[in-house]
Amino acid sequence: MNLIESERGLSLEEHQWFSKLLSESFEGRDGLKEQVKKCSVVGRCGCGCRTIDLKVEESAPKHFFETRVPVEMLVQTDDGIPIVFYLHVVDGYIKELEVFKADSSPIVRMPDISKALVTINV
Repeated sequence: MNLIESERGLSLEEHQWFSKLLSESFEGRDGLKEQVKKCSVVGRCGCGCRTIDLKVEESAPKHFFETRVPVEMLVQTDDGIPIVFYLHVVDGYIKELEVFKADSSPIVRMPDISKALVTINV
C-alpha cells in the first residue's frame, strides 16, 4: 500500500461504493455508516486495483465483528470478470476497502454497481 501525499475525504465514487456495501441490514451496519462519515483516505494500492486504506476518527462508534470482513460485494463487468469489494474492519474500525478484479488484472473502468451482489458475513 502506498501512502498518499495528504489525507483526503472519500470521492463521490467511493461514497457510492460504501452506500451500496452498507445497503443491506445487519448488526453493526449503522455504526459502520457513522464511521464512513468520519473516515479519510490515507493510502491506496498502486497495482491497478482500487484498494484504499482508511482512517476513522476515534470519536466514531466502534463495532467489533467476529470476522475481519463483515460485508463484501461482487460487481459483474462487461468482460465477465467480476470486481470484488471487501470491507476490512480492524479493532472496531473500518481499516481498508479492498477493491480488485477477480483475475488480478487492472480495473480499467468501474461498472455500474447498482446491481452488485452484497454478501453479509456476520
